[in-house]
Amino acid sequence: MIYTEHLPGLENSTANALSRQSWIGDYQINPVLLNEALQKINFQPTLDAFAHKTNQFLKRYCSPQEDNKTIARNALNIPWTNELLLLHPPIGLIPKVIQKMIRDQVEAVLILPRWCFFKYRTMFPPIQNYVTLGPSDQVLIKSKTMKEFTKLLLEINEMIKINTMKESYYTETSQNQQIQTQLQLIN
Repeated sequence: MIYTEHLPGLENSTANALSRQSWIGDYQINPVLLNEALQKINFQPTLDAFAHKTNQFLKRYCSPQEDNKTIARNALNIPWTNELLLLHPPIGLIPKVIQKMIRDQVEAVLILPRWCFFKYRTMFPPIQNYVTLGPSDQVLIKSKTMKEFTKLLLEINEMIKINTMKESYYTETSQNQQIQTQLQLIN
């Protein structure tokens, strides 16, 4: 028999922190590693779409929190055209982010755990390039509130470069298939 019980957020601090970690700014990607990875794939983003004032990588960013330095409060509500996007969304928003990338026809890098890559791989438009960033304990700089969850955050993080602009969307299908095959061999 399976029993369920509701635990209010205050009593369920581990699940609460893990599910909201990227929204509350509890960590950031190591800027040195991120910069190296972006250089490897020759990508210079112009907008950090899911950031906070404490963890933004670029001066131009969107944040879900009130912040007078952001260009918008919700990145999903603004047009992404004419931007080179750095996307590190909360896991629950990944499907919406992929749909918006396709709809707005953008060039972007998407950072996500490897298991999310495999879960959503059928939704991805052609992938131009990818970089394995490494395990979360080496890639993420954690705040004080996340230090106790280090053992729970050991997944491998991937960065994929995607271009959904019409002129390149259909020409990269074979390259996308090669990259997905390579990633399948890794697992």
